[in-house]
Amino acid sequence: MEEKLEKTQKKDLIAAWVEAAAIRAAKTAAEVLIILMGSNIISITDLDWLYIAGAMCWGAVLSIAFSVKGIPEVDNGAALPKIGNGKRGE
Repeated sequence: MEEKLEKTQKKDLIAAWVEAAAIRAAKTAAEVLIILMGSNIISITDLDWLYIAGAMCWGAVLSIAFSVKGIPEVDNGAALPKIGNGKRGE
């Protein structure tokens, strides 16, 4: 069942979504870093840091893209477009 959101509720939910999406993106980027660092057995100085930074950025971008569909931490996983339209629901 959907209910309309007030303007302040909508802003609060969008702010919560942005915060949760940013945290997820940072965690995803860190996971990519750990995976790529762990794949190099030789030395940390021999890593291709530009490649790793690019992969971390792509991981963060993909995480944010997936978060548009919904983040469980915000409004029971409501999708961002639904929140932006001022609707609440499951």
